[in-house]
Amino acid sequence: MIGKQPVSIGGGVRYWAESRPSSPEGWGARLFVSFLFPKG
Repeated sequence: MIGKQPVSIGGGVRYWAESRPSSPEGWGARLFVSFLFPKG
């Protein structure tokens, strides 16, 4: 909850052990926040 607003928060980390020349190299991270609007 952020104040009275329900939210879903998540994230993850990724490592590319092997990549093609056009692919990302090394580490990556993702963070997301979704605001939830329940009915009722």
